[in-house]
Amino acid sequence: MSVKIKRFVSNACLGLGALALAGCAIPHGGGKVVLSTDQTYPAIGPYSQMIGHARLVWFSGVIALNKEGTALVGATTEEQTRATLENIKLQLHSQGLDFVDVVSATVYMKDLNDFAAMNRVYAEYFRQAPPVRSTVEVARIPRDAKIEIAVIAARR
Repeated sequence: MSVKIKRFVSNACLGLGALALAGCAIPHGGGKVVLSTDQTYPAIGPYSQMIGHARLVWFSGVIALNKEGTALVGATTEEQTRATLENIKLQLHSQGLDFVDVVSATVYMKDLNDFAAMNRVYAEYFRQAPPVRSTVEVARIPRDAKIEIAVIAARR
């Protein structure tokens, strides 16, 4: 190998190492990035649908709203859980992610007596390597929904 080629390879390796150490090699690295999709209802108020930072994406709490954001989908906890998770799926897919990429979920429920019903539907979406999860009962959810779910996902 010629001296020029050896020097080029050596410099290229040093340059790639410096980029990796600086965080430049991480997809979507750098500072906070506001993310959104038109596949689900828009943010209703002064918040972002999603925020990306480095390899993580935080998703705002999602409820069972229709795409226009004008009406709840479903009357039962099961129906609203399914509609909520379908909205989350659309948001995940808009970022090249899926349920297997979710590392944390927080479930807010109007009535914890409906936990088993929510959990049955939830299990259909988180079939493998489910994320950590917290579930709490709250006094009220926007639009008087029965359930709201917020997730955090990690890019592979």
